[in-house]
Amino acid sequence: MKLTNRLTRTALVAAALALAPACDDDHDHDHSEHSLEEEACEHLADGPATAVTAAATPSGDLPDVNVPHTRVDIAIPVLGHGSHQGYVALESAAEGHYHLFLGQDVPLKVLDASDAEVPFAATEQGSEACDDVAVHHEVHLGVGRYILAIEQTPEATLQLIVETSEE
Repeated sequence: MKLTNRLTRTALVAAALALAPACDDDHDHDHSEHSLEEEACEHLADGPATAVTAAATPSGDLPDVNVPHTRVDIAIPVLGHGSHQGYVALESAAEGHYHLFLGQDVPLKVLDASDAEVPFAATEQGSEACDDVAVHHEVHLGVGRYILAIEQTPEATLQLIVETSEE
């Protein structure tokens, strides 16, 4: 009987430990309950967050900023005389509408594989849902690698949320 009780306790402890990370995350990830703006506001304010450093040039190994439900804190390289400029990648696994929520109002362009600018379908300043969103860009992307060009700005960092939608 002792072995059965010990095995039962071990199994219960293992199950509890396996479920612990899920219990730690109080975000339900269900977009049907929140608008994309509300999702962005939540993640800009509360994270989770990951930090990357933008590259000084658009070539080479660029950090991917398409991290679901995560604020990406981007350090922008110094260009000179108090201004910054940098490049990061956005790896698109599926064709669709991508929403770029910026915590700072910085000039941003999306470039495709041939370095052609991909036009934004819509751009809105600020958000009715919160004060953390400075700019919201919507862009339609196909599958592939895109470059986000952070153009000359006095800002040294950019907080970015990437969300997708079907419309």
